[in-house]
Amino acid sequence: MPRVGRFDFLRRQAWPALMGVSLLVLSSCGFQLQGDIQLPQAVRVIELQVSDRQSEFASALARRLRNAGVEVRWSVLSGVGRSAGGSPSIGSLARLRIEQDEFIERIASVSARNVPREYELTYRVRYSFDPASVPTSGAPSPIPDSSPIESEELALSREFSFDERAVLAKQREREQLRSTLANELAGMVIQRIASIK
Repeated sequence: MPRVGRFDFLRRQAWPALMGVSLLVLSSCGFQLQGDIQLPQAVRVIELQVSDRQSEFASALARRLRNAGVEVRWSVLSGVGRSAGGSPSIGSLARLRIEQDEFIERIASVSARNVPREYELTYRVRYSFDPASVPTSGAPSPIPDSSPIESEELALSREFSFDERAVLAKQREREQLRSTLANELAGMVIQRIASIK
């Protein structure tokens, strides 16, 4: 068989088969592809309590919950642990409360001229989750024998190099990194909720 023909055979036949076997092995180990997270039936509707609905993390979390088939009902917090007027806490639903949502930018290194060369970008969130809601008529039942998640903190950091000759491009890169960190944290929160039995 000519060399090109052998390569063509591998590309068309063997490679898809190899990928299929790899996915089968990963799934048997409990690995799930991103976006393929199954949440318990009892959390198909979640009250999402946040202080800022427009934050990168809140938006990413709501989007990921919807992608997992969850109906999100917003509740805006005012002060510590209180819902703002017009957004009462919904007692019959599983409750996901975002207690802290902050993005921190710290100078990591400077040049000989004392100009920042690298920044460390950190996104930190603290959240709690209460699946043990009070059931009402037509509402989902609580997850049997489940414990609430009480004030867990997550943080992710990335280093970001700065170039004063390309300020606009670096600003876009910074915003992209912020969005990426928020999205990764949202995925970690959902995976934690999915692990509740």
